Amino acid sequence: MTNLSNTRKVVAIGAATAISAGALSMFSAGSASAADTMELSKQLTYRCNVVAGGLNLRFHNIGVAASTVVPSTVKPGKVIPSTAVNITLTMPESLRASTVDLLAGQSADGSSTNSYVSLTTAGQTTIANIPSLAAPSTPIPQEAGGAWLIPATGNTPAITTPDYAVDSVVLGMPAKFNITATIIDIDNLPIPATLDCTGPADLVMGSIPVVIPEPEPTTDPTTEPTTEPTTE
Repeated sequence: MTNLSNTRKVVAIGAATAISAGALSMFSAGSASAADTMELSKQLTYRCNVVAGGLNLRFHNIGVAASTVVPSTVKPGKVIPSTAVNITLTMPESLRASTVDLLAGQSADGSSTNSYVSLTTAGQTTIANIPSLAAPSTPIPQEAGGAWLIPATGNTPAITTPDYAVDSVVLGMPAKFNITATIIDIDNLPIPATLDCTGPADLVMGSIPVVIPEPEPTTDPTTEPTTEPTTE
């Protein structure tokens, strides 16, 4: 389970991020009005290898729902403010059962330090690392079929739109990320766990149109004539 908690943080890195869900708020409070922003959303499935308490719990499909609020347009060289990233992870029943039956897991928390959001424009990609994504302790459902959902939030640093940006800036979730987690068992003892996740081929969360400013005139306007026209 802890693995799952960890995953959600990483993805929220979005992502984490970027990628990428949740929501990404690419503007700081008060920096833009609602009319200047738009919401992007994406639902992905990551394939994660989970190891907990020395046991290889094997691969599991983890759902990641991400959404973000970003500027409605950007200009080359302009800064996209620090972005709040929120996601919701959906843990599969197979992992819930393994965590409860084999480890007597009751709750889990985790963190990731290699999550990121990618920005692609003009054929070049820039990576905005998310220094730390962390999820608080989340209860693990004990009954079969219990929904195991893990919400998380992270922040990307402020990002400068590349000077060469054209057409649009495409936001993407991380292709891979790792999570370090701790599962608390029925005896209140910690069990270390790791989660190594790989995303699908399509990691695009959405795009922001690029507005190219009109160039300033390089010559002075024509001056008025200095002499009166010849009279008839």
